[in-house]
Amino acid sequence: IGRNAIKEGYVGAIIVAGGQGTRLGFPHPKGCFPITKVKKKSLFQLVTEKMLACGNRVQKQLHMAIMTSQDNDFETNKFFKDNAYFGAKEEQVQFFCQPNLPFLSSEGNLLLKSKSTIAEGPDGNGSTLSAFIKSSLFSKWNMLGIRYALFTLIDNPLADPFDEELVGRLIQGKCDCVIKAIERKSHDEKVGLIVQEEGKTKVIEYTEFPDALKLQREGDELLFKAANISLFCLSMGFIERIGSQSLPLHKSWKQADLLGPTEIWKFERFIFDMLPFAKNIDTVMYPRDICFSPLKNAFGEGSPETAQNDLIRS
Repeated sequence: IGRNAIKEGYVGAIIVAGGQGTRLGFPHPKGCFPITKVKKKSLFQLVTEKMLACGNRVQKQLHMAIMTSQDNDFETNKFFKDNAYFGAKEEQVQFFCQPNLPFLSSEGNLLLKSKSTIAEGPDGNGSTLSAFIKSSLFSKWNMLGIRYALFTLIDNPLADPFDEELVGRLIQGKCDCVIKAIERKSHDEKVGLIVQEEGKTKVIEYTEFPDALKLQREGDELLFKAANISLFCLSMGFIERIGSQSLPLHKSWKQADLLGPTEIWKFERFIFDMLPFAKNIDTVMYPRDICFSPLKNAFGEGSPETAQNDLIRS
């Protein structure tokens, strides 16, 4: 069912790529990071080639919308142009930009990035759907006949931007959303937890989940074992319905280099806060080793070394 929908041109991919490679020691958009071990293909090249491979399989020109940030929009667009869109046609790869939110001091005051500029940062992946609707791309996709969108983060090189299984489940179940989840590997893994609360499917970020419940077990398994990895299939009707919803802000205390190093409050919206608005949700548990290998750190877990090893194994 999913493959037929892709073949008919009903499916597009939304790729979230507003981040910089700062934590990797890479002073460019994270999507430009060379991730494959031998040919040093970037994350952007990898996801584009996956789109092209799926298109070749179904004999259809597919489409991808990439969300950038104000920090990396120009460089991301230039990177694709300089690399001839990695074999794709220009109209297959389109871009839209997410907004910023100001940083605040511990006292709640605005901070300066320079003597004339307020310090700001991207407002998180929760703004993706509203930014997508406000751009021209949502109406373009409607004109193309796209009915379903797969949501993927650029820093997960194992992600499938055109997952037939998720699309098929969405159509078969007449769902607003299908969640692709994995099993938590430990009680302290830094992933959001998928739960049921008052009849609604929700994700609670690990920083906001009670410690006692993180540890709770049912037999040999963790009671709350479904981990969110921000892979979703959404109907375009659902995107239109919730695109104007203002999702809640989550705050985090972070180190920033503004006018000298300082600690700041950073505010972000998270995509999973759209879930309670969905009328019908399906959740599918996948093996971790075929769909999740986040690129977050320069060394250790979630590093280029672990991602490359996982790519080779997959």
